[in-house]
Amino acid sequence: MKKLATVRDFPATLVAAVKGRTKTTGLSRDGELAYSNTWKLPVITEEIQAQASIALAQMEDTPDATDSDKAKWVGSLMTLCTGRKEVGDVKAKIVGYSAMIEYPEFVFTKSSLARAATKFTWFPAYAELVEFLDSEVSEYRTLIRRLTSIVDADIKSQDSNIQEPVAERRDHASKVMANLRKAMGRAENADK
Repeated sequence: MKKLATVRDFPATLVAAVKGRTKTTGLSRDGELAYSNTWKLPVITEEIQAQASIALAQMEDTPDATDSDKAKWVGSLMTLCTGRKEVGDVKAKIVGYSAMIEYPEFVFTKSSLARAATKFTWFPAYAELVEFLDSEVSEYRTLIRRLTSIVDADIKSQDSNIQEPVAERRDHASKVMANLRKAMGRAENADK
């Protein structure tokens, strides 16, 4: 199996770009205040964009699992799960599931098999297995989306957008300080 490029292999500047999170606030369905962490495209430099391009190429080069590897993993999961197993049913499920599931080879490991065996008491239906495998590959897919966003970012338009928020923040800070001075002046006059 080819070594998979992971975030640990990335330069520090690229790690900061793909890992950065913004805490957002909103209302849940119940009307309660809810917090979620979302990723926002950071300010991208040419260096970060080049690093992202290399990392993306390495990650996209990750091969899909072979039918043989998938069949071995699915068969092992079936062995680890309880339940009555008819020979014809076992073979049909292994062949059928293996032909339909499309995931990178790094998903079908001993450790993912152990997690699946812990999760499923009975051999899962196809939908349950896909949900489990999707959870195994979700971080990888998120990383691919973020790297793609960084590679596709328009650096020139970002540069012009940076200056405007800085000026806005400076104006806002000046107004806040002026209001604070007024409020402090009123408080001093009230004390006299």
